[in-house]
Amino acid sequence: MSTVTFDTNQYSVPCVYVGQTVWVKGFVDRVIVVAQNEVIATHSRCRGRQQMVLELDHYLEVLLKKPRAVRDARAMHDPRVPDVVRRVHAQMRARQHAEGDRLFVRFLLLHREIGMKRLCQALEEAERTRTYHYEGLHDLVMKLTGEAPDSPLDASTVPADLAAYCVQKVNVRMYDRLVHGGDGQ
Repeated sequence: MSTVTFDTNQYSVPCVYVGQTVWVKGFVDRVIVVAQNEVIATHSRCRGRQQMVLELDHYLEVLLKKPRAVRDARAMHDPRVPDVVRRVHAQMRARQHAEGDRLFVRFLLLHREIGMKRLCQALEEAERTRTYHYEGLHDLVMKLTGEAPDSPLDASTVPADLAAYCVQKVNVRMYDRLVHGGDGQ
């Protein structure tokens, strides 16, 4: 597990920093972890003792390589992870097994671009519409962010050369002639 210890508590850091030297700076309200002069993790400071403070995002790359581990990942069961995340994951796993795990982790990576709040909105919409596959989830995110068209292309936006393109209907009688020896009947 990629964690650092500060004041008896363990705080997660991105898995790419496992084995590297880091600095941990404790403040009254937060703990900051620095590697190579860059802040790599910020956590609210835990007041308890012997506690683990985990951020799901820190483990996504590893979970992408070992997708079935998402089922038992401690970070996935952290109380700060919204319930809708676990519910949709369970549905994808039930329908697609290990592939559902892998695709769900891949979907979770989108939160880095759109934020966890929007990602959860997409997951709530997925529950309402019973959309439990990656492509459908991705489409919901695209609609939420305004990147996907809600309706088909307007005829005025179709390129001229494409609008003139026609597909000829197949003459089924030609097939009949081949099958029946050329008489067309």
